[in-house]
Amino acid sequence: KHLLSSAINSFGSAAGNNDKIFKNLGKIRDISLSGGEPILRKDIKEIISEIYKNSVPKTLSLPSNGLLPDLLLNVAEYTLKNCPNMRLMINLSI
Repeated sequence: KHLLSSAINSFGSAAGNNDKIFKNLGKIRDISLSGGEPILRKDIKEIISEIYKNSVPKTLSLPSNGLLPDLLLNVAEYTLKNCPNMRLMINLSI
């Protein structure tokens, strides 16, 4: 199964909504958060935590254009620290 951030956007970003989405979807092996620059979302860390807690993915893929390296590094460090059993793939587009 694959999940794109468009599913999250269609349900909104109010607190708790994303948690419900991932609880209902259950376990998902690989997740790609796409649709623009996902790290710009103010709730990206919350979304990543909810994905990890509820869907238990082996891999999370985050695409980026690389124009905000400090923010990308911050999200990557958070993810690696808080989701130790999940592989993080950052896809840089050129």
